[in-house]
Amino acid sequence: MGPQPKPRTIAVGAAQVSPKKNPALLQPQQIHHGLPGMGSDIPRGKNAPPHLSPGQMLNGKFRIDKIIGSGGFGQIYKASDELARVSVAIKVVPAEHEPGRMILEQKLAHVSVAIKVVPADHEPGRMILEQKVLSLLRGTKYVPHLLASGMFNGLMYIVMEMLGKNLGELRRKRTDRKFSISTVLRIGLQAVAGLKAVHDVGYLHRDVKPSNIQYLNQNGGFRKERAYAGFRGTMRYVSVKVHDRKEQGPGDDLMSLLYTLIELGEGSLPWKQLNNPEEITQKKRITTFEDMCELFPSSIKSFYQHLKKLKYDQLPDYNLLTYYLQTALPSNMSNESPFDWEENPSISKSFEKSKEDESN
Repeated sequence: MGPQPKPRTIAVGAAQVSPKKNPALLQPQQIHHGLPGMGSDIPRGKNAPPHLSPGQMLNGKFRIDKIIGSGGFGQIYKASDELARVSVAIKVVPAEHEPGRMILEQKLAHVSVAIKVVPADHEPGRMILEQKVLSLLRGTKYVPHLLASGMFNGLMYIVMEMLGKNLGELRRKRTDRKFSISTVLRIGLQAVAGLKAVHDVGYLHRDVKPSNIQYLNQNGGFRKERAYAGFRGTMRYVSVKVHDRKEQGPGDDLMSLLYTLIELGEGSLPWKQLNNPEEITQKKRITTFEDMCELFPSSIKSFYQHLKKLKYDQLPDYNLLTYYLQTALPSNMSNESPFDWEENPSISKSFEKSKEDESN
């Protein structure tokens, strides 16, 4: 039996960022129907035709392979760095509405990356802020590395480190649709460290999956709490405070992380089958920790209770949260132990085959 593969680092990434100075952009209805000054019928993101074509060269360096993802505004492509001979990912958005506002071109090291492209008329401020956040977090272990950024044929793009598989999709490939508690706890340890890095530079994640990081303020402190804050996040994972339209703080990021870990370890959340926002909110209010967590060690309840006590402008005790996760780990497990999907490579192969079938 050969040596066990070392576990892959869990990255807390950002597919979109939300500028602080235009809170109107945070309203879900505007994101869905279009931004001010834009027709609601303008296709963008996954609804727009591909901005780049297979084989196309971007700025003479990156050869486009295929589109691998899209969201409300941008598209993400797998590409090859022709100089370094590695795979990259490129994120693009169209940029016509701010022709003079170009992202600073950066010359960085060559590694495996991803490229995001977005038309600049589709909320260019988000792309610019995302590039800024990734620059601030450069060198952080748990955040995708920013490798380059610039303009190409009216498209704003950023080139990022190519990340691994989506944990949600890997979970759904498992027969019991969940991971072992050991794997979930170790995911949690890395995710807490990643979120701390984001919070330390003055930003919130606000979705605890690659999307929507929000600026707190220019001094790294907390802006004045609003009496009413627009909804931002994914209904299944946000805290009750977000449902109540309260201002989000770092503790809400961690509560979303906890809900994510519970789903990964238990297989589902008690409100999974609900679609009505009010019903989901009420279910979260009345569900006890014990109702959510049948399989998790008791120390994770302390994790939950710590988050419940936090006010908007209070930082979590990251060391304490890390301690609760480490205490819950089985004694025969360490950070070097393989994750569930590394122990069962057939899952990864099945995942890759399904992705190939989808793209053909």
